[in-house]
Amino acid sequence: MPSSVALRVEAIRAYLQSHQLDALILPTADPHLGEYQPENTLRVTWLSGFHGENCVVVITREKAGIFVDGRFTVQVKQQVPADVYDYLHMVNDCHLTWTMDQLPAGSRIAVDASLFGIRWYQNAETTFTSNGYELVSLPENPVDQIWEDRPAAPSAAIELFHNGGCSSLEKRQQVAERLQTNGLDATLLTQPEDTNWLLNIRGCDIPYVRTALSFGLLRKDATLELFIDTDRLPEGFAEHIGKGVNIHALTMMAEVLTESCRTAPKIQLDPNQTNAWLFNLLASSGAETVNGTSLCALARVRKNEIELSGMKAAHIQDGIAMCRFLAWLDRQVAAGHPHDEGTLADKLLEFREGVEGFVAPSFGSISALGPNAAMCHYHHDPKNARKLGQDGMYLIDSGGHYNSETGICGTTDITRTIKVGEVSDEQCRMVTLVMRSHIALDMARFMPGTTGMQLDTVTRQPMWQNGVNFDHGTGHGIGHYISVHEFPPRINPNNNHGALEVGMCVTDEPGYYREDSFGIRLENVLVVNKAVGTEAKLLEFETITFVPMDKRLFNPEMFSPAEKEWLNSYHSKVFEKIAPHLDEQDRQWLKQATSPVA
Repeated sequence: MPSSVALRVEAIRAYLQSHQLDALILPTADPHLGEYQPENTLRVTWLSGFHGENCVVVITREKAGIFVDGRFTVQVKQQVPADVYDYLHMVNDCHLTWTMDQLPAGSRIAVDASLFGIRWYQNAETTFTSNGYELVSLPENPVDQIWEDRPAAPSAAIELFHNGGCSSLEKRQQVAERLQTNGLDATLLTQPEDTNWLLNIRGCDIPYVRTALSFGLLRKDATLELFIDTDRLPEGFAEHIGKGVNIHALTMMAEVLTESCRTAPKIQLDPNQTNAWLFNLLASSGAETVNGTSLCALARVRKNEIELSGMKAAHIQDGIAMCRFLAWLDRQVAAGHPHDEGTLADKLLEFREGVEGFVAPSFGSISALGPNAAMCHYHHDPKNARKLGQDGMYLIDSGGHYNSETGICGTTDITRTIKVGEVSDEQCRMVTLVMRSHIALDMARFMPGTTGMQLDTVTRQPMWQNGVNFDHGTGHGIGHYISVHEFPPRINPNNNHGALEVGMCVTDEPGYYREDSFGIRLENVLVVNKAVGTEAKLLEFETITFVPMDKRLFNPEMFSPAEKEWLNSYHSKVFEKIAPHLDEQDRQWLKQATSPVA
């Protein structure tokens, strides 16, 4: 009997035949092209059984291929039936070439353009056309036509957000001034983070992101065309967002944008965050598009004083939860309880749920023991999670969203590597090198205009001097009760995403990973501030995460005097800020955990 996946692929083939099409290309994406998608847009998962990210499937009338990157070459074979799909590597096997290899010239290849970026679409169109194929942009997604048990679209009420520090009108005027300065008529807002920040609203439409799905077009006079599910707007929505916002159903987007291009033809958009359907719509409506990083995002990432105050308060609550968890973990290890990676992650969530303001996790926790920590984006399998008792170190990377009427409001992201067994001198050496790299970034002072790429080099010096490296970025932006990965701030070696500016929040998370052996990462959140007491106009970081580093894993002889001073000063602040909120047993644990390194 054919599997459910096989039957679904056959249904797509029937659609292709009835519509005179020869192939369908489908990515893991939604129209916002964001990191996470709501359940009702997980079409690739439904069609293939694959639950990973960054995947493309191609279905022709005779063949089907699934393309994944190196992270998922094992997982795809476990989840996707080999008698239905060919397994292919996204980097080594071009899905455009593979598609053409399966079809004769003249074939019609279909896509839902709202799920692809502009550059992909333009490249695909050029590639197919030059080789005698036709790229067809469908008016509907065929999966949606045959997915009978498709989950409902997000339906929770949209939240009115009161901890933004200034009104929606003030924010719209701030971005509108940039439009005027740049000679632009409008900017297209494709990310829910931008529209939600701009309007002081939040939601839970996307896993781990506190946003309501929406698009917008902001004009240079600060008026906004908002496209959103109007059935979910709460009482008082219009008064909350203020004057100058025209509210439309999402189904009206094509009509309203087409009309808007007549009065606001010069439109800025971010080509990396705008889907091809929107771009094609604007182009066909006569708009002149100007590429650039979202002006709304550039304003959003520079947090105001109210937002920074909320972020700092949220990190105190997160520190309380983390310290209670780490104290509990030490007691469990001493007692020999064999908790596994899943129960440890669940226990941390329980501690977070017990502090003021916690709303939800900001991402799925990476709870990794021993060799599992060598996989940067490891997610434990509940059926086969590794247990305490066989490894020396445990890595826990987690975070939360916080929001309360008392002003506790922000998003957190923290990683600690913890001693849970016997460790070797080599492991301690590597943990110490990672700690030294963490300190190097935290202590950095830099000129305005310095990029994350430049600071990445500063961070890696202690590791490079010892002949080692880590294969991921040093840090990313983090949002204000909205998203744990906030663009454009980035501290990494490959891409220049602009300078770090006052008010930005970024992570500091160097690591080290030895395959099949162990993994290390130490992460705090930092705020960019103006440096104090310097002759030159410099910037510096302020740490807002307050949880002890596990000094049992350090080789103190490897630290310079300045590094020891930083570590002892940091631990003193941790005790000062967190101890008053702990019971006596946990306070004694924290006192020991933050005692000075000699």
